[in-house]
Amino acid sequence: MSTIDESHPRADAQFKHQLVQTIPTLKPYSRRLARNRQTAEDLVQDTVLRALEKHYQWERGTNLEAWLRTIMRNRFFEYARKAQPLSIGDCCDESFIVVSTEPKQPICVELAETSHAIDQLSNDFRQVLELVAIDGISYEDAAKSLKLPVGTVRSRLSRARSSLRQTLKTTRRYPRHHLQGQPPRV
Repeated sequence: MSTIDESHPRADAQFKHQLVQTIPTLKPYSRRLARNRQTAEDLVQDTVLRALEKHYQWERGTNLEAWLRTIMRNRFFEYARKAQPLSIGDCCDESFIVVSTEPKQPICVELAETSHAIDQLSNDFRQVLELVAIDGISYEDAAKSLKLPVGTVRSRLSRARSSLRQTLKTTRRYPRHHLQGQPPRV
């Protein structure tokens, strides 16, 4: 359990109000990340707590929602790294028992590399990428949210994807054939 850092002033009412107003937009994002209702709710709560603890790191005038989504994404990756496989006692049905599993290290490394590559994008590119590619928001809704023309959103998304592909191509530690299934679309 985290504790609030007393060396920094408490979050002011304006920050708390903005934080509460942003929670409804965080819930769909957490459900897409976690794919489990309970974990998604925990992820939102953990994100809000972390934001309250680290409120002094947020720069006023910048996009609070984007800052919170970054916190949430990082918390989710921490959850994923800590995830433990089910034991036989955790299962109600023998069909869920896993005798052996593929190693998780390549996937965890890829998640970390992708997260780092997304963080390296400019704020404009990262916001559009998160809204459209990660959250699944339409171009039009993303344009309204960011107060930009739809063409600008499409252009930034295209350039963000190209930049992300190039970065991942040069930094990837594990070849793609080590991972099962289709590579995620970025």
